[in-house]
Amino acid sequence: MRTMTQTPDTRPSYRRMADHYAEQIRAGRLGVGDLLPSGSALEQTWGVSATTVRRMWEDLVGRGLVERQSGRGVVVVRRDAAPPVTLESLAARVAQLEQDRDRLAAEVAALRGQRP
Repeated sequence: MRTMTQTPDTRPSYRRMADHYAEQIRAGRLGVGDLLPSGSALEQTWGVSATTVRRMWEDLVGRGLVERQSGRGVVVVRRDAAPPVTLESLAARVAQLEQDRDRLAAEVAALRGQRP
């Protein structure tokens, strides 16, 4: 019998939180104008420090999904912001571009009647 093992989530806490709220926003469970929970509520719910909460907010602001509004809190401003660029996503894109380059080089060589 095969058992399924779950890969541990190695992302930092602030990133897991930011990804969670980004998904809530993209799925429409949090809409434009909605407030994110307060810092103290997030600290208690997620069991994290105030510093972690601030980093999560900065991450979401950087993605263009929320903004901090004085006197209100952190407010959803967009649903359609692009996902963040990560080292992994850049590496995958570079690998794809290298494959495309090799494929195109082979096609050009074939058109010229040469070997790649």
